[in-house]
Amino acid sequence: MLNIFFLIACSGSPDSQSSSSPAAETAPKTQKKFQSIQDMVPDSETVLAPSPLETQLAIERAGLKTSLASLLPKREISFEFKSKDEIAMRTGVLLSDTVLTIKDLPKEQLILNLENIHLGLKMMGAGKGLLATIEDLISKTKTDAISRDDLLKEIEDIVGMSIPEEGVGKDDRTGPLLQAGAWLSGINLVCEAILKENRIDASDRLLRQKHVATYYLRYSETDGRSKAPIAMLETLQTALRSMQSISEKKNITKEDIETVRDQTANLLTMI
Repeated sequence: MLNIFFLIACSGSPDSQSSSSPAAETAPKTQKKFQSIQDMVPDSETVLAPSPLETQLAIERAGLKTSLASLLPKREISFEFKSKDEIAMRTGVLLSDTVLTIKDLPKEQLILNLENIHLGLKMMGAGKGLLATIEDLISKTKTDAISRDDLLKEIEDIVGMSIPEEGVGKDDRTGPLLQAGAWLSGINLVCEAILKENRIDASDRLLRQKHVATYYLRYSETDGRSKAPIAMLETLQTALRSMQSISEKKNITKEDIETVRDQTANLLTMI
């Protein structure tokens, strides 16, 4: 099982982020065709991206007290009449929401979330191994045969799977959008937490994620281009470019944080 969603420090690069901040190494600038994250990164580089759980831990390390779960809006997740790319992003958002709220979700809602995650991944073309894993988790949840802590670990792993027959199917190219949905949902909540506590200083530690934004922006301009609805794709790219821009600023302002919050919120309403 391959999990590409983890958080460590990169060494040997002037642009590396510390392990206290969610960050990712971007792929080579010459990459034109996305196949999978690991395929597009040379051996000398490592793809790093935060999981929803790591995002919560990162804001705690930055000294914020707000629980991201407390900021989650109520979402009505539906995959009907949606493109595969929209389904991928929605599934990522639902995965993120489930990870952040898993300790407090009523059993019935948790089962519904898992069933919708299974449906979304199936519509994306997920492999048999991954679908069977989620089916097993649903069964164990229904019979109380798995603890919430163990279920949390399993769901965290699902965010990063991309191996054919274990993760998304071999002909599928929407995996990065699932991950982008989970990541951008987390970024939106991080902005909300920073603004709620008026801890603008924490943005230096939490929002300088240029490499992550660049990675997903390049996907949207290559494999993701012309597949998602134009309005959604443009909104996604606008949010990602804002993340790039504020990462390069000497001082991140409250207005910058509000801009990213509003842009990511706008995207989330579209998916």
